[in-house]
Amino acid sequence: MADILLKSVPFVLDFLDIDNTDILQSGILSDSSYDDDIIAVIIHAMNRRASENGTEHYPKTNRHARVVPIYRFCSEEDYRRHFRMSKAMFEELLKTLENQTDLQQSTSVGGRPELSTEMRLYITLNYLGSRKSMRQLAKIYQVSESSVLTSVRKVVSAIYQVMQTFIKWPESSRLSNIAENFSQQTGMPRVVGVIDVSHIHVRAPVAQKDYYTNLRGKLSIILQAVCDHKMKFLHCCTGWPGSVDDASVFHDSDLYMDVMTNQSKFFPPGHYLVADSAYPLQDWLLTPFDESENLNESQVKFNQTHKDTGEVIQRAFAHLKARFPRLYYIDMVDMEDIVKVILVCCALHNYCHEKGDVELFKDTETNEEETAVHDADFNTHREEGIVRRIEITQIIASPQK
Repeated sequence: MADILLKSVPFVLDFLDIDNTDILQSGILSDSSYDDDIIAVIIHAMNRRASENGTEHYPKTNRHARVVPIYRFCSEEDYRRHFRMSKAMFEELLKTLENQTDLQQSTSVGGRPELSTEMRLYITLNYLGSRKSMRQLAKIYQVSESSVLTSVRKVVSAIYQVMQTFIKWPESSRLSNIAENFSQQTGMPRVVGVIDVSHIHVRAPVAQKDYYTNLRGKLSIILQAVCDHKMKFLHCCTGWPGSVDDASVFHDSDLYMDVMTNQSKFFPPGHYLVADSAYPLQDWLLTPFDESENLNESQVKFNQTHKDTGEVIQRAFAHLKARFPRLYYIDMVDMEDIVKVILVCCALHNYCHEKGDVELFKDTETNEEETAVHDADFNTHREEGIVRRIEITQIIASPQK
């Protein structure tokens, strides 16, 4: 969209020869953000003029069709700000989804055509990439609020069905490559990923508010994720209420159960994940030494290297929430919908990073994490974990490493 149109709504009104009273009475600017006001005004003017001139190509039941051409002519910068990805990435994602049965366009019983897959994807990405309400999005896209909710549910479900396309545990050769990169970047050998949790604020069920209240007194559910050296997620799971501690989430996760069943499937010999002290020490999950103890020089160096390595997961969470601010608060009732939204955001994060779009969005607030730190009460394989940690400590301390 031309930058001149973004300078002021009054200028646009004058340019399009629209009366201020007409716009105010239409209600389209009641709670839209500034740049969305411009789009709303243009669509309103197009609808009004077409109706007055008798050249209405889009009936009132299908005026949302005007929105798509407008967004196609946005600049790349504006497009990315609205939809959190480039035009080319949007088109590729659209092709991936167009063949899915749930998103194929049809005609309803009342004769009103359903939204196109393209329109549904625009709405969903704008929903995930902002904090706009359903009401705001309905006005921007000239559809009903129920159509917005239906679009979000359909697109999210469609992406959720192909999650493994975007988030999957690496093959052995890639795990070795990840370990090599971690070693070069931080000096910690044999690391194939970093694991931690992030709290997603939600509207919890009234009867279970205490269960969803985290240590900061906010209602949340927990996302646990593993990422590589490039902040790409290797594994994600979510759904635990905010009051649950990190170690319990880990012990209850499918990752833990799968690794305990077949560790060699996930880790080459001697390789492991890095985790903070809230997690239980395992031979495949290394935590730092307890700093309350009298640590020697090698142990202090291990802890510092461990900390430097572990910071990548917090950067990954920061990038995730910056790209998809919906994760700062999901105002949905159905917990299944909430879980799908979170995981789909993680999948789209990976999709964007895979395409080289790794720039941090700067239009969102600073990320704040709430971590419930408790003593990890899981002794399974702890002795092996102690041995592994000593081994890695010696490698890090060695001048020949």
